[in-house]
Amino acid sequence: MPDLNQLVRDAIREFPHGEFKPCVFYQPELDLVLVFTRDCSYAEAPVPEIPGLSILEDNYPEADRTKIIGLSLYGAAQFGMRHKLIVTEGKLRLYDLLRFLSMYQPKLSSTMTIIYRSFWYDAMIDMSAAKSPYYHHL
Repeated sequence: MPDLNQLVRDAIREFPHGEFKPCVFYQPELDLVLVFTRDCSYAEAPVPEIPGLSILEDNYPEADRTKIIGLSLYGAAQFGMRHKLIVTEGKLRLYDLLRFLSMYQPKLSSTMTIIYRSFWYDAMIDMSAAKSPYYHHL
């Protein structure tokens, strides 16, 4: 019987990988924005004051690092429309989203700052493929 551990290691070696960089994803099928600042095992901590928003927290944070590694926002296109955050051609600036969330819920201000500082570029979230009926009212 083959060694399962060795089979997994061999399979992983076949895929290209490099250093992790902070990233933002939009999944139109779920109308979901995901923001990651670190590659790790994480859990979602819902923010009850903002339905659909969860803060992503490292399950095993190192002593010298914050446990906050990102966020998820379900209903993102509707949220962006309702709060006039989507700019031209269906793109949402990550900075605008984080700033709005900080103002909307001041207790999130430090969390949003931690997330934004991880990005060395002005990240844009392309939501032009949104499936939400609210999105098409742009």
